[in-house]
Amino acid sequence: MHLTETEISKLIEENIQLKTRIKQYEEAESDLSRNPKRYIELVNLLPIPVFEINLRGKVLFANEAAFKEFGYSIENIETGIHIMEVFPPEERERIEKYIADKYESNSTDVNEFILQKENGDKFNALIYSDVIVQNKRKVGLRGVVIDISQQKEYEAKIKEQHEQLSVKTAELEKMNTHLEKSENDLLELNNSKDVFFTIIAHELKSPFTSLLGITQLLELEFDEFEKEEIRRMISSIGGSAKGIFNLLEDLLGWARLQTGRIDYDPLPNDLSVIVKDAVKSCIVQANHKNIAIINKIETSCLVTCDYSMIKTVLRNLIINGIKFTPDFGKVEISAEENDEYITVKVEDTGIGLSADDIEKLFRIDIRATYIGKSSLKDTGMGLILCKGLVEKNGGEIRVESKPDKGSIFYFTLKGSIK
Repeated sequence: MHLTETEISKLIEENIQLKTRIKQYEEAESDLSRNPKRYIELVNLLPIPVFEINLRGKVLFANEAAFKEFGYSIENIETGIHIMEVFPPEERERIEKYIADKYESNSTDVNEFILQKENGDKFNALIYSDVIVQNKRKVGLRGVVIDISQQKEYEAKIKEQHEQLSVKTAELEKMNTHLEKSENDLLELNNSKDVFFTIIAHELKSPFTSLLGITQLLELEFDEFEKEEIRRMISSIGGSAKGIFNLLEDLLGWARLQTGRIDYDPLPNDLSVIVKDAVKSCIVQANHKNIAIINKIETSCLVTCDYSMIKTVLRNLIINGIKFTPDFGKVEISAEENDEYITVKVEDTGIGLSADDIEKLFRIDIRATYIGKSSLKDTGMGLILCKGLVEKNGGEIRVESKPDKGSIFYFTLKGSIK
């Protein structure tokens, strides 16, 4: 191929320009590597590593602190050390980008990196660097390295201590909550104990006094009474005995429930069968007041519960309805399905309850009281026992009532209507 004279002249000119640029680069690199003695002595006094690199990443200068920190010698620099050699493989992509960004932005900033010594040990450090400019041209980077390994260790220890403190704080808060609950439970238990003994002392004493009085009167003056009077006295004795027995049953049932000594055997049961069984035990009391007990649970209704416990709940609610319903009234039992639960309803046409009376229900810390404007006094132990038994079976109990409008007691059990 033959070149024209013009093309040959152009190549010669480009060659001269290239040699000129190479010479300028070499002069700049030479200037960068030749540091005045005074500058070197001053930099060697610094306790932190100082370095300079050229555009290709070759280390041109490092002070004595750098040699000591990284384990290299002046001979290593003379034979040639690349900046990448002081960074572990996992950091090299970051440092390449960092150097490229530095040349692009020409900014002075600080970045944290993991560096690597000549023996392979790694440490965390901050690098402050700036672009070296000579004759208006960027020829390299200079910077300082600050070892922050100890700081990182302190931070890690502080973080660990903070986490341990957080765990301890959480444990203390949990213990404090537990202690507060225990204290409240003990206070409630103490109050319950006081009311329990008050009920035993007062509510059992009164019917026993009446019972003893009648029996003593019969014993002393039996021949003076007519048969009808004796029959009434015996009936009164029987009524008092039943009242005492029922109260004792409720008290003992509640006590066993509180101490965990009550048998609990949850099984699938037909609710209609439990209701019929409970109604049978209340017929005598209902007939005595001409009160109709209406069982609307005819459909097979399967519930998971302890048979004996729920029978006790139903019996107490029915007896309660009979007690506070005037003669010729009614007590009605029904049920409806709500999601996975059956809501049992015991409704009466009795004297009803005021808002104040409702607030007193299901609470052991409230003493015996007269219900509404009636002369009927009730300890409330039966309803307290009902609440405990229903909750033991995983349900809830509540009441809706207004004075002279009767009452409706609701409680829930897990189950379904077929």
